[in-house]
Amino acid sequence: MWILADVAVGPTIVFGGLFAGLLLLIPIILVEAVVMWRMKWGSFRLALLDSTIANIISTLIGVAATFLFYNAAYGCEITMSADQTQRAETCGFAISPLLWLVLAAIASIIIEGVVLYYYRKLPARITWDAVIAANVVSYGLLIIGSVVLAMNFS
Repeated sequence: MWILADVAVGPTIVFGGLFAGLLLLIPIILVEAVVMWRMKWGSFRLALLDSTIANIISTLIGVAATFLFYNAAYGCEITMSADQTQRAETCGFAISPLLWLVLAAIASIIIEGVVLYYYRKLPARITWDAVIAANVVSYGLLIIGSVVLAMNFS
């Protein structure tokens, strides 16, 4: 769960610090704002403001979710040898980091869609189309980045 945008930035802030989280959040906000602007959300300034608000809210929810679900998602297992003289400790995530990224994407779409729908009061079709497109692009880039990082560290 090394990188999980918006909801995905939560674990980055928790484990990597606020600076690392901002390094991830700012490009996400910009990418999503560009997508929303290109989808005729409004002016670029409006798209940037709305992307910032929605992503900050979903990031805060991501931080809270990280604290709530970390113990359930990460664990260690101790295995003893048959003669009880040796032990091995294995730690890891119960769910694949890539699956966490997909779940975070779904959560981000839902959270940001609800936030922007009630904040902007635009028709549901316009809001959900923009939110889904923006998150598909930003999470697509995150998944590509995650795969590249995983390949470099393995």
